[in-house]
Amino acid sequence: MTSPEPALENDNRCFACGAKNERGLRLTFRWEGDDYLCEFEPEPWVQGWVGITHGGIVCTVLDEVMNRLVYERGGLAVTAELTIRFRKPVPTGTRVTVRGRLRGRRKRLFEAEAEVVLPDGEIAATATGKFLEVPGAAERAPGEDGDAV
Repeated sequence: MTSPEPALENDNRCFACGAKNERGLRLTFRWEGDDYLCEFEPEPWVQGWVGITHGGIVCTVLDEVMNRLVYERGGLAVTAELTIRFRKPVPTGTRVTVRGRLRGRRKRLFEAEAEVVLPDGEIAATATGKFLEVPGAAERAPGEDGDAV
């Protein structure tokens, strides 16, 4: 027996991008050529070790940039695979740029990549991800102000 496809609904409370989530990151995004960008300044409440952003938060932001990129390119999808490589600590209180790119698409599977760039241009973390489009989900996910799920 096959499980039904999930209904993707958006109430604007996503931890990463939801404007109505008081405890969330409230990330915002913009295009720069083919790159999808997010400026992010981690606050001390997202630290692991003192002054260092928790790795799970870094993963969340990388995943969100790639998933939103897929959404902007026409696919409402869920993360199927996520690979992260940490290169340098991401300090709290420092504005970083998270840059995502679409690598390709095969039927319902999108592939993307992203990186966290420190102010000096060094790469702090990289990610690759595979995102599985949910058929018909676009009609079931109303979203507010263009927010993805």
